[in-house]
Amino acid sequence: STWGHFSAMARAAYDIVVCGATGFTGRLVAQYMAAQYQTDCGVVWAIAGRSLARLNELRAELPENGKPALLVYDAADPVSVTALVRQARVVLSTVGPFALHGRPLVEACVRLGRSYVDITGEAFWVRDMMDSYEAEAKSTGARIVSCCGFDSVPSDLGVLFLAEHVRERYGEPLGRVSAVARMSGGVSGGTIASMANIMSSSAAMRASAEPFLLCDGPDRARAPSEFERDRRGLSWDAMGRTWTVPFIMAGVNTRVVRRSQSLRSYGSGFEYNEAMPVSGRFAGFVTLTVLGLSLVLLYFRVTRWLLQRFVLPAQGSGPSAERRAAGRFRFVHSTTLSTGQVVRVAVAGGDPGYGETAKMVAEAAVCAARLTPDRVGGFFTPATLLGYAYIKQLQARGMTFEVLDNDATR
Repeated sequence: STWGHFSAMARAAYDIVVCGATGFTGRLVAQYMAAQYQTDCGVVWAIAGRSLARLNELRAELPENGKPALLVYDAADPVSVTALVRQARVVLSTVGPFALHGRPLVEACVRLGRSYVDITGEAFWVRDMMDSYEAEAKSTGARIVSCCGFDSVPSDLGVLFLAEHVRERYGEPLGRVSAVARMSGGVSGGTIASMANIMSSSAAMRASAEPFLLCDGPDRARAPSEFERDRRGLSWDAMGRTWTVPFIMAGVNTRVVRRSQSLRSYGSGFEYNEAMPVSGRFAGFVTLTVLGLSLVLLYFRVTRWLLQRFVLPAQGSGPSAERRAAGRFRFVHSTTLSTGQVVRVAVAGGDPGYGETAKMVAEAAVCAARLTPDRVGGFFTPATLLGYAYIKQLQARGMTFEVLDNDATR
């Protein structure tokens, strides 16, 4: 019952428990929480992991008035995971690759009716969790929101922001939306491990290729339009007014946005796709060549092992503070109104993969902790569970959401 769910949540010792806190991204989340949600701010949080020594080491690095409680748990022991999750209103997980390590926390959150947010970009794993636990989540009141990092918050909230603007200003639903994504920044060993895990599984590759993978019922079965098909080569984006090549994150971002559409409907004619802009045809061909070669090397087991062993960052490591400080991202979402006018919005921020991912998932957890307990359970997207309040929270923390004038594409 709703009251039973509320009283259980009220008994939770912590608003947010950060799991995987001693990993690369987990540490950044803990540092962000310690800076923004100090002990007197009303958000009670804890960090959790396998090793008490490493948790103590992390806690010692955090400011005096931002030191969280420490919780030790064993992800391989269901009793230990249950005891951990019982103490949280919201579980925030950075424990990837999620296909290898993510299930126990989701299962416990669903069973105990807790909220859960994570930073996965593994859409095939999200589908697996939905198939396994969605019916139970609806009955227990658990609210599960994956993809609360760089994939797929800018895409998902950018569409929500555009939809609200177009509805308020022009009184129209959304039709076709095209996004172009610019980004710079480093990559961590955990991200590489997740990508390698997908590339090593033909089932994961097959599922990831489904355009409506995260939709349900007839929405999942429908054939994509020409516009909705995954981008393959160099193409001209008429609304974005730029040449584009495939964007590596589009395979998860487009699936998340389409799930948002199936849960809340931006309009009966809504279609979404995204790509990465290039300065011209030659730059496009160079980018496609590098991208294609990288994917080929990750696809074969021997070259994948060699890359991970000798070239790419190891799991648990990632870009330096200087590299992260220089990182930036900017998404421009465009749509055409019934009058033919093109409307554009931009979502922008700092280091996409890590600094801003830590911010996005931490603020998602805070928003989830503040939700009223009478909200129905299930599997959501950032836009459909957290909504405009989440946009406002991220704006207050320095991410920008802005309506562009008709000539601004960059």
